[in-house]
Amino acid sequence: MGTRAGALALSLLAVTGLPLAGCSSGPKPVIEQVEPDLRDVPTALRGLVDTEVEFRNVQPTVVSGLGLVVGLAGTGGQPLNDAVAATMERQLGLMGISSTNDALRGTALQGKTPREILRDPNIAIVEVQSAVPPGAPDGTKFDVVVRALNATSLEGGSLWTTDLRIGPTTTFGQVQARRLAIARGPIFTNPFDAGSSVVQGRVLAGGEIVESLGIVMSLNTASHGRARSIVSAINSRFPQGRGDRQPAARGRTGSSIEIVVPTEHRSQPQEFLQVLRHVQIDQSVPELYARRYVQTMREQPELAETMSLAIEALGPRALPALREMYDFAELRPRLAALRAGARLNDARVAPSLLELAQTARGNTRLSAIVNLAFVDAGPTIETTLRNLLSEDDLAVRVAAYESLARRAEKARFVALSTMQEQNRDTTGLVFSPYQLQQLARENLPPGSLQGVTRRNVEGKFLLDEVQLAVPEALRLQNASATREPLIYVSQQGVPRIVLFGGDLSVRIPTMVSLWENRLAIASAGPDTNGMPAMLRIRYVRPGTSQPALLECKPTLPDLVALLASVPDRNATGIDAARQGLNLNYSQVVAVLSALQSQGATRAAFSTESDRLGAQLAAANEGSGIVARADNPEEAAKLLVRPATTEPARPSEDGKPRIVPIEPPAPK
Repeated sequence: MGTRAGALALSLLAVTGLPLAGCSSGPKPVIEQVEPDLRDVPTALRGLVDTEVEFRNVQPTVVSGLGLVVGLAGTGGQPLNDAVAATMERQLGLMGISSTNDALRGTALQGKTPREILRDPNIAIVEVQSAVPPGAPDGTKFDVVVRALNATSLEGGSLWTTDLRIGPTTTFGQVQARRLAIARGPIFTNPFDAGSSVVQGRVLAGGEIVESLGIVMSLNTASHGRARSIVSAINSRFPQGRGDRQPAARGRTGSSIEIVVPTEHRSQPQEFLQVLRHVQIDQSVPELYARRYVQTMREQPELAETMSLAIEALGPRALPALREMYDFAELRPRLAALRAGARLNDARVAPSLLELAQTARGNTRLSAIVNLAFVDAGPTIETTLRNLLSEDDLAVRVAAYESLARRAEKARFVALSTMQEQNRDTTGLVFSPYQLQQLARENLPPGSLQGVTRRNVEGKFLLDEVQLAVPEALRLQNASATREPLIYVSQQGVPRIVLFGGDLSVRIPTMVSLWENRLAIASAGPDTNGMPAMLRIRYVRPGTSQPALLECKPTLPDLVALLASVPDRNATGIDAARQGLNLNYSQVVAVLSALQSQGATRAAFSTESDRLGAQLAAANEGSGIVARADNPEEAAKLLVRPATTEPARPSEDGKPRIVPIEPPAPK
């Protein structure tokens, strides 16, 4: 028998267990039947990826490092712990920093030795920490927390490039863990943290992964056949798209599978992993599984959220069975079904979601508003969401804005994609879907159906202006609350300042100062010639004595643009900042906070809850609990300073009055 024939015969023997003719008659080989380890899981969950594998590297990974912050106004340079000082002095020396290094010319480190840098009052040593998103590919951006070790304030500072390594911060002499990322950029200090004993800030989207931790799934029971089925199921649900260098799943052995977050999902890797975990391995009868999952929703409401993800993982073929639940009497299964339908972009969820968005209360209402962002069902959704911008409940107003902004970004993405296809032959430029998504998020032109206008201000932050559409019934009631303006700022992800419409003017007269009077903003009424009032700004940059004098219209959008704009480099003397003050995002937010707290605007002031802080706490404790991006409870947690009718008076302890707004309990 030839070699190839013999190999084929042996293969047949392995499969069938039958002896070959002409071979010696010995005992028949025992064929082991490999069954997946189902563990102790409910029947409805069997066959899902998550029940047959163990994941590695799917929880946020804590990374940290010691870094350098420059650009402070004399608040740094205080004594350091000996171990930290020795570590930083050595690190700066290895970086080539010295008093004679010409490469540092024009920087804050020019002409300084490492020891002098550590004592410089305009420089601080900080501990940098974050929770790296699981499976995020190289180049993915994330937020980092910066805690001062020898400074009383980080206001106005900027973090120099810092290596971030796995685990807690180490000093010289300790074992150095693997480097996963770097961090750099201007520091944002939350105005609601005033008076905190910990001097800290964060760099929004300042972390960048340079060596990704790959996601690996280990099968509970090794089997090449089962591994191939799992790989096939995942890649069917997440097909390889433009910009993807490899499929989402690749088998490495019969017991392990490698997962790569697709380019389309790189900005939301945790959402991708949630759906992946609930992919049904058997892809032959999705309609049958959809009916089974829907029945489980009815009979076991405690599994409704899990079944929602399993249905979303099945894709559009699950919709006929799912639609039976859109009007289900019990609220929990109904909300779970509506969520899955929205994520699958089923227009039939719109009536139910619109009803809940207008009539429900608490988290039920917020969940409906969040899910409306994903549904293409005509302009009625935009009309309803814009009406909700005028609600008394601030959490509802912010949730409605977030959904409108997401819908505006999607519409912009479609417009850019169409434009690219129409001009492909003339421009030769081809952007991937991910690149088009990023471009769509950068700019939202005026006049859109969603009423959200966006511009990128000097590459520092996004400035959104939101037009209020007051419902006719409320307009007739002349309800003042429907016209309340709002300043809303982000403290995670891409820096964003959002100005809700209404009266966005700065009150006349006004006199506001901050940073020990280095910045003063004043206005008066029209002059004797009837000229309109203008804001007059006086600013003395740190380390200088010559003030810059500017003027702008007394509106918040005009003031924000002037504060952040880069001045003309060719101008000198008193005109050097005629076009702008070149303040960073944190400084602009601090000015808006001061204007609002001192009664210079009718707007309330609000910022998001600290999700990154909660993630770090969970990761450090090993719980791995991470807030979902669409969690209505998280969306509802806002820090708010109410609007004032007159200049605000300081509280007895000298700290700003902060009112945390929590959602009412659902009915």
